[in-house]
Amino acid sequence: MQEDYRHGGYDTLRRWTSYWYQIDRALSGPEGEVLLVGVGSGVVERELAARGRKVTTVDVQEVLKPDVIASVDDLPFEDGRFAVSICCQVLEHVPWEQSTRAMAELVRVTDGRLVISVPDVQYYAGVVLMDGVRRKHKQLRADLPRLLGRKRMAPAHHWEIGRSGTSAAKVRRALEAAGMAVDEEFRNPQMPYHRFFVGRG
Repeated sequence: MQEDYRHGGYDTLRRWTSYWYQIDRALSGPEGEVLLVGVGSGVVERELAARGRKVTTVDVQEVLKPDVIASVDDLPFEDGRFAVSICCQVLEHVPWEQSTRAMAELVRVTDGRLVISVPDVQYYAGVVLMDGVRRKHKQLRADLPRLLGRKRMAPAHHWEIGRSGTSAAKVRRALEAAGMAVDEEFRNPQMPYHRFFVGRG
């Protein structure tokens, strides 16, 4: 397995909270087969399978042993094959034009729910209210321009929200143009770098 995916380096506590959102939104979607694009460390696949869901994995990296080796912009499946498709922290690994083709492919093969996340480098502001038992996250203002401390984009990324003219609105418009009805858009409060778009194909 690649170095980036080894426990302790890749699967941080904050990343586990993003796995929770992926699993939760998938399980609350329609029953049926799940497409998981991007194998990662295998957490999401294992948890969904443990809950009785059939999962088909796709990745371009043979070393990760996906069920199908393919690019996200050319999925070798028939229309509407999957009840749920998950594609998290994957689209930014290809150029924008290829990403929009990938969005259309995800919509094409999904007859149900889509769970997508992409990187968002904008500053995030929020407050958490706790009374010892209950926890309530209140969003103050989710998106603050990144004016200071600008770092280089991750070497494997072609784009991220908050850089090079890519806004959350641009990503949402592209998903809608691809045929996705976005029902929910949010940033993971524990890991705001992950912005989720959840909806229907």
